This record gives sequence, structure tokens and C-alpha cells, in this order.
Amino acid sequence: MSDKELFDLGETYLFKGLDPGRIDFIKKKAVLKKLNRKEYISYSEDMDVIFILSEILGKDPLIARRLIVILGRILKQTNEVIKNLAFEEVGVRLARFILDQGEEYGIEKENQTVIKMELTHEDIAALTATSRQTVTSILGRMEKDRIISTQKKKTHHNQ
Repeated sequence: MSDKELFDLGETYLFKGLDPGRIDFIKKKAVLKKLNRKEYISYSEDMDVIFILSEILGKDPLIARRLIVILGRILKQTNEVIKNLAFEEVGVRLARFILDQGEEYGIEKENQTVIKMELTHEDIAALTATSRQTVTSILGRMEKDRIISTQKKKTHHNQ
């Protein structure tokens, strides 16, 4: 079973991962699971893979438009990450990370946003360009100040 990066285009998926530098499309015959702002595909059966990008884009302009939207979104997110890494302090980056996770994956409950976290402190450190020790320290301070609370792989941030 292999996990590859995937973006939903409606009836097909933009699939990155078969060969470096090549973009492929796969018809929907897959089971998806969400992990940290990216979608991955796990497959256990043979799939129809279309390798000729220009032919697909020529036949279906909707795919081209969706592809442009996806690439624009990726570029915007990349620019935001670079800006945050360059100009924001670690505590701000970590707080922004928690808020972003809450917006994307959180569930509102009793004036809190509950976020089921599958990430370790080491994973969060890698995503916020800091050390695991710093993440642990800042999250501990946030919990002490009652900004967040944690319970077994869940983080709650107060509104």
C-alpha cells in the first residue's frame, strides 16, 4: 500500500508522485484519508492512469481551470508559509498553526474548537520551522495560560 500526494479535481484527481516532475491524473477508484492539509491516496487495486496532460487539458477545459485554481492555492499557501517563517516569531507561528488547524479540522464545542491531532510535537516543529523542545515549551505555556488545553491527541483552543 503506497501513499501519494493527491488533489481532488472532481471526477478525476491530480496525482503527484509517480515520477518526479510529472503530473498524472487518476480516475476515482481510491480511498482517501486526510493528513495535515494534504490529501493522500491509498490504493489496493489497479487504476487507470492518464499520462498525457496536454490531451486531457485539451479535451476538458474544466480540468485546466481547476488545475489553475489548485496551483494558485498552493502558491498562495507557499507564499504565506515563507512570509511567516521570515517575519514571525516562533510563538506566533505556532499559534497561527493551531488556529489554521482549528479552521480546517476543528469541531466547535462549548466555546472551544476541538482539534484531533495526529501530529507529534516533532511533526509540529518541522511544520513551524522550530525545535521539538520549543514546541513543547510554548504549548506548555499556552496551556498554563489557559489559551489551549490538551487531552490524548486533541488540542482545544479557547475562543
